[in-house]
Amino acid sequence: MSASNSALVLLVMRAAGVSDEIGNHAVVPRKRGFISLGYNHRLVNGADGNRFRARVKQVVDTSR
Repeated sequence: MSASNSALVLLVMRAAGVSDEIGNHAVVPRKRGFISLGYNHRLVNGADGNRFRARVKQVVDTSR
């Protein structure tokens, strides 16, 4: 039996709404990342996989 695990990370430019400290709003281009994980459910519990994905997101969001 072979184990099949994969990950896909996609970085694209998308429009995002932002506000400054005064309250002015604007739509500006921002880099947006999409992370997709695929794994063999016979080896990895879905809850563990989701916790891993959430941790990756947290690390990426706080590393700016």
